Amino acid sequence: FRRGEYDQALNEVMRYRTMQNPTAFRRIYNYLAKVLENIEQLGVEQQRQKLDMLARAVARINIQVEYQKNRGLLASDLADGIKAGLLEIIQSLRGGRIDEAVQRARALRDALDAVLAYVIIVTKKREEEEWL
Repeated sequence: FRRGEYDQALNEVMRYRTMQNPTAFRRIYNYLAKVLENIEQLGVEQQRQKLDMLARAVARINIQVEYQKNRGLLASDLADGIKAGLLEIIQSLRGGRIDEAVQRARALRDALDAVLAYVIIVTKKREEEEWL
């Protein structure tokens, strides 16, 4: 998603398989989506205080992702991918590279939306159908 190769990225997501707890992913996703939206709305003229607040929020999400991973509620590969994306965003924010942070936040959001739509929801639906 970061390079704008959306078709290829979506194809990769559709091939991704994980046994993921939908509730745990949704909990992380909801919080992360709000923070990523705030980063996407940043302009170069934004105050340093807002950048610090967002960097702290991203760091807190990183902690929550690690917590859910260690509890076994978030798949390790998914958690590690989210944390890698968050680290890149934090580094961009701390370096004052707002446009880069916005681009990375958008890419991570797109990737998470795709995982939610093509993997998490589909997996949950399959599990429900197998139950029947």
